[in-house]
Amino acid sequence: MEASGSSLFLNLMLADLPVQTIGSMPSIRWMREGTVTAGSLCTAQAVIKQIGINGVALSSLCIALHTFGVLVLQWRVPRHDSKLAVVFVWVFIALVLGIPNAVHRKEVYYGPPVTGSGSTRNTPLLGSSPSTCGFGRRASLWPSCMA
Repeated sequence: MEASGSSLFLNLMLADLPVQTIGSMPSIRWMREGTVTAGSLCTAQAVIKQIGINGVALSSLCIALHTFGVLVLQWRVPRHDSKLAVVFVWVFIALVLGIPNAVHRKEVYYGPPVTGSGSTRNTPLLGSSPSTCGFGRRASLWPSCMA
């Protein structure tokens, strides 16, 4: 039995274990301080978490498509196809990170989550849970694409 999809699995493990773990480490500081503060650490956490989340999702999708193609459709997948899929995953992640940051260059893009019903004028476009920086309620695909 040939393991032509092993590079996809290794990519999944890379995105999940080290990247997601490193992205969660700043949460220790936020818990110690009792609040999430904007700044370079917050931005770094948001970027690393976004890389990990997208890496896991896209690698899982590629593994599912590869498995479906081989088992159900009985494709004979060349060995290099899984390596091309890994390249696709990282190029896509670079675009997912790069394009919105280029579009919203002058705005605070990553930051702590916004709570309450205050103004969203100077709040980050991306903020996530109360203990991390990242995605927030102002994040939306269409305004980013239409701006």
